[in-house]
Amino acid sequence: MGCFMQKKIRKNIFTVAKLITGISFFLLLVYLVGPEKILSATSDFNFFMLFPAIFLYVSVLLLNTLNLKILLNPLKKIGFWHLFAQQYKSWSTGLFVPGKIGEFSLSYFLRKQIAVGSTAAIVLIDKLVSLLVLSFFAIIGFVLFFNWNIALQVSALLAFGFSIFILLFSRKGLRKRLSHAILGERKTILSGFSSTFFEYLRKKKRLVALNLALTLVRTALQSLIVFSVFMGFGLEVNFLFLVFVLSSITIISMIPISINGLGLREGSFVILCSKISIPLEISASAIIILTLLKYSIAALGLNLAIYEMGTKNFIYFLKKPSTSEKKTVGQKKQRTRRID
Repeated sequence: MGCFMQKKIRKNIFTVAKLITGISFFLLLVYLVGPEKILSATSDFNFFMLFPAIFLYVSVLLLNTLNLKILLNPLKKIGFWHLFAQQYKSWSTGLFVPGKIGEFSLSYFLRKQIAVGSTAAIVLIDKLVSLLVLSFFAIIGFVLFFNWNIALQVSALLAFGFSIFILLFSRKGLRKRLSHAILGERKTILSGFSSTFFEYLRKKKRLVALNLALTLVRTALQSLIVFSVFMGFGLEVNFLFLVFVLSSITIISMIPISINGLGLREGSFVILCSKISIPLEISASAIIILTLLKYSIAALGLNLAIYEMGTKNFIYFLKKPSTSEKKTVGQKKQRTRRID
């Protein structure tokens, strides 16, 4: 018990340290650019341009739902609007939970329709496809904004990360050790994860390819959101450059020194925008407006998620497998004994 408490305390201290780091980066950015300049730039912003930005945000959420529905259909056909509601809640949770693991709460919201492990596998495939697309555009961005040397270093790091992932998931023994190390006895809750994950990669490549195509469209829509905000400042920014900027800052924000890239994302956005001759105060004001808008949209989804979860929150759900899952595990054990 003492060892467990020590680990929990260390984890909490690490989380608080990351939060302080992120806030410090953000405050440093505001200080370096100048609070007065940022306020002055914000006062010149045409807030009517928030309406197309909100419309585009909703479009992105709808496209996310379509992406997931296409992947989930072979497992179970779920109504689009029902899935939209569950995906909206999981996306909102992901913005507020460290590491964006909250987006895997979709497994919880869909637990009555699809096994938790299978949904988690689908979410992971969707995330990997997104990461692949963002990595492609980010590498081009690093070449344009910095130099080939930095771009090659980033490429090597990303390739190393993908290689480690492939190694861990391709070896059954390593997969079991990893799941046991992360979940312990709770690993039974992810029953069906591996079979679903590899079935899609081997037999449902067309669905994964369609997911890739829609992810490209989603990336374009996300860039249009930033484009519309810059239009509010009276700036017409090169759309393609915004794709590279957003992809690059997403990769940069994955560096685990702050919670969900707080501070890193905003700072790197301002620096990269300066590379395409956007004034610092305008890019700082733009990223603050975008961040506030995104979290405002997500706040409703988070409240809905908390309301639905109640005392059975996501963490509790991971700790205690459902009755149906226990039966499934029990049936598998009985079959194994019969074979023996």
